[in-house]
Amino acid sequence: MNSIRTKIFLLIFTSLLAVSSVVLYIAFIKNPKDTAPALYNVTFDVNNEEYGTINETSLIVPRGTEVVIEGNTITIGNTVVTATHTENTAQYTYTFSGWENTTDLTTITDDVT
Repeated sequence: MNSIRTKIFLLIFTSLLAVSSVVLYIAFIKNPKDTAPALYNVTFDVNNEEYGTINETSLIVPRGTEVVIEGNTITIGNTVVTATHTENTAQYTYTFSGWENTTDLTTITDDVT
């Protein structure tokens, strides 16, 4: 039996007049050593859905899956996750400001806390 590990990425949208933050709670499960590759549940969370959205909320991928980050997109394996900011209003301008927990991330290899 192969357990699924969890990676969580937080993407941040900001408004020029206010910045919100979110506390992430990450659950990890031990994966017994066997011949099956470890699977990771990659979860994406938006700090404030009023500021923007994403097109995927979670993926299950095997250990070693490639990760490419370019601006407001993150590609994990063959899946492209796109962060889209809310349409600007007369009062606010919304922008995508980045991905958290992704420093030097090029492959899914270990749990991220």
